[in-house]
Amino acid sequence: MKAQQQGFGDLVEEAYSGRLRLPEFQRPWRWSRAKVLRLFDSVRKDYPIGGFLTLESSNKLDLSPRLFEGVQEPGRETITSYVLDGQQRITAGLALYKGTGRSRYFLDLKALSKLAVDSDLNYDSRDSLKEFANSLDEEDKYLRARPRSANPENLLDEGLLWTPYLADPHEFSRAKERYLNHNPEKDKFMERLVGPYFKIGREPTVPVTELDSGMPLEA
Repeated sequence: MKAQQQGFGDLVEEAYSGRLRLPEFQRPWRWSRAKVLRLFDSVRKDYPIGGFLTLESSNKLDLSPRLFEGVQEPGRETITSYVLDGQQRITAGLALYKGTGRSRYFLDLKALSKLAVDSDLNYDSRDSLKEFANSLDEEDKYLRARPRSANPENLLDEGLLWTPYLADPHEFSRAKERYLNHNPEKDKFMERLVGPYFKIGREPTVPVTELDSGMPLEA
């Protein structure tokens, strides 16, 4: 058995690539949209989201591995571990970072901007920006869920920024440029609030305990 710290974004990447998979006996994914939105709020604030338990893969174990919900068959990626505890959070992370699953999630730029105006936010004060960003949670409705059929590019013109764009620096830069072309007065809003406090990446760092493949299956 080994324990280590790992970025949550890295776990999501491993699940997306197929290196992390689920044993067949794991129950289906059951989280509501509200729980996914709460996870986004915790991730962007770098709050603790709990530990994860995995099992090292081995040819000696036949656990009928399956991919996480929404992940396409990645090809010849070698399975490195099975996830025993953490399926719900990683599957939600895949929806937020990669856009998989039955719903798409968006940062509502109009709602967030209105909250900033109502708070008389000072964009020239880093302390004020940080305090404001940390004071918000999912109940402030700065996040939105939409059906899978929702087109992220079209919704960007309506002020909804797809969360995978917040997880990819190149895509965020492209989306920001497009948004500012239509809303040039929002430059400080995007540069000083959205960019620093609402993007998601490798953090938070989470504890991962991995059981070695030699452990008896009954355990």
